[in-house]
Amino acid sequence: MYGSDYFPDSMLCAGRTGLDSCQGDSGGPLFGVSVATGERTLVGVVSWGYGCGDNGYPGIYTRVQAYTDWICANTGGAVCSGGVGASEAPPPAPSTSAATYFLGCGRAGWCPRAEGWRSQTEMHAVRCCADSHVSGWAKRGGCSVWTESDLGSLGGCQHNKTHAEATAICIGAGARLCTAAELQDNCAYGTGCGHDSALVWARDCEPGTIFAALDGCNTCTCPSSGDPAQAPCTEIACDSALVRGSDEYNPTRPPVVDEYNPTRPPVVDDASNPPPSIRVAADGCPHRGEAHARAELLVTDFAYVRCCTGAGSEVRCVSKRAGGECLGSSRYSDADRACAGLGGRLCTPPELEAGVCCSTGCGYDGKRVWSST
Repeated sequence: MYGSDYFPDSMLCAGRTGLDSCQGDSGGPLFGVSVATGERTLVGVVSWGYGCGDNGYPGIYTRVQAYTDWICANTGGAVCSGGVGASEAPPPAPSTSAATYFLGCGRAGWCPRAEGWRSQTEMHAVRCCADSHVSGWAKRGGCSVWTESDLGSLGGCQHNKTHAEATAICIGAGARLCTAAELQDNCAYGTGCGHDSALVWARDCEPGTIFAALDGCNTCTCPSSGDPAQAPCTEIACDSALVRGSDEYNPTRPPVVDEYNPTRPPVVDDASNPPPSIRVAADGCPHRGEAHARAELLVTDFAYVRCCTGAGSEVRCVSKRAGGECLGSSRYSDADRACAGLGGRLCTPPELEAGVCCSTGCGYDGKRVWSST
């Protein structure tokens, strides 16, 4: 099902086909109900999963039981039936402080709540900025960026997202989160979704806080400039199964090479020879939208998902699940699982370049999508 990404000591599964938690539910409760008394007990917290209600892929929840000692110690026993008191020592403090990022007003002076630094786990609105022209995006006078809040490339309006989710949404659209200065200079106002009066995530990290790099092999300290691209990083032991929730900007990864390398030797996907860390992405449709060359992306990067079935002249492509939901953007492993869950596979670069996926929906014709290579 989830393989090495699932840790039963600290996670649990719940749900069935068509009944599941979904995007936007993160942090919500999972209760166990006593058949005899009807009493509810908090047993899980919505965490992650593949899709929403997909067959064979239930939702994954944080197992509350694994953290009861910590919960009891930090609440003085107030929420513990055993009355655990403050005399119990809390667990060791984490080695890194929780990353915090700037929240700015979608339109300067229009928000009822104050701007400021917030924990990366809070849920807020999303607006994206691009450093080069994107068709349909707005460019305000005096600004050097193009901005948007409501386009198919963003998956529509995005209201309640963590900083990691917001970062991924903008990367998936070929853009980034706006900086605090860009928001305060009104570069993103008037781009829809009612976000002019909402607090939206900025790219800026709070100086001195520590965040996990996307590669899972480095932790980085936010510099005085607040620009994560300038953050000094320290290498740590890599975990082959990246911890979900660490989808932060990764200033240490090598530059993306915009030319496919046909001389790279093939890699066999088995236990003795693990999958490559780089995969090829290509245009969703070679003749539409913004033109892209083939690109080599890290498997932890984000690209859009289109799936193929069949072979030769019988190849068919889809961009949506059976219920009509767009497949969206994701890391390579999630894209591969998404296609397998639909009974298909990722398309090959030649299939994408032959146009088999053109006009299959979701606005992905001009976007970079994962291939099987």
